[in-house]
Amino acid sequence: MKMMVYGTLKRDYWNNRLLAGATYLGEAFTEKRYIMYGEGVPYIVPDEGGLPVRGEVFEIDPDIHLGPIGRLEGHPHGYTRTVIKARLLS
Repeated sequence: MKMMVYGTLKRDYWNNRLLAGATYLGEAFTEKRYIMYGEGVPYIVPDEGGLPVRGEVFEIDPDIHLGPIGRLEGHPHGYTRTVIKARLLS
């Protein structure tokens, strides 16, 4: 399963440890536009007046990675995982 992350789950940030064992596939941009809010915990909201979000894509094992990331993010009450389209940068 591919997962795009932004914020503290990206490489070189403290929560990236939760992606240990995942395969980094590269940087990407979302196809849709979002507004990012970042007071304390970054989050994005779809908005045509916003911009594509730049993040990193990993190939993850859902059985290993989704539980710890979900606990960190407060899924499904804090964050909600969403299927999106993103384009990997070459």
